[in-house]
Amino acid sequence: MKKLFLMTMIASLLVLAGCSINNNKSGDTQIDVETTGPEASFDPAAYLQNLPEHPDKEDMPVCVYCELRNPGDWDEFAEEVEKGNDASVTFANITIEGDPIYTYLTFDGDKYLAVTDTSHDKFGQPETYYNTRKHLYQIVYETEEETNGGVKPFEHHLAFLSDQEFENDEAVYEAWMKEGNELVYLWGFSKVKE
Repeated sequence: MKKLFLMTMIASLLVLAGCSINNNKSGDTQIDVETTGPEASFDPAAYLQNLPEHPDKEDMPVCVYCELRNPGDWDEFAEEVEKGNDASVTFANITIEGDPIYTYLTFDGDKYLAVTDTSHDKFGQPETYYNTRKHLYQIVYETEEETNGGVKPFEHHLAFLSDQEFENDEAVYEAWMKEGNELVYLWGFSKVKE
């Protein structure tokens, strides 16, 4: 029963995160995009004008509740970052209502800049968030959940930015579950483990 409650809470948080991405403004850093670091070459007006109406029809990585579609650009970004190279990627989280929330993520060899645009979310507040952090974490954890077909194993995939250095996925997950954390949610999905 305790596991079922915990999994229900996690699923609810994932859905809410898609609808209210980066709503924790205490961790947000407003950046003067004209003068600092990787932001100096970033033109938010041009970026926002070039976003596709339907990201799923593009080759863009798109995160929906149960999968990351078109992961090629995300995988290339992660590989370049792992090598310490500058890299950037644009991806979309799809809300439960089907609206895209876009994030442009760049790495300059030292830190990450995430620019998240919620203006295409018809049920949310149209805003643009700028966050810089030192570390990127992609975590996977497993649970068993009660479904209509009985208890099934699930995999949960999440990506975050943080200034804090964590030892393992469990530490990242525990930090995410704490209210007022400084993690910047990038994307997440859950699926039945095959």
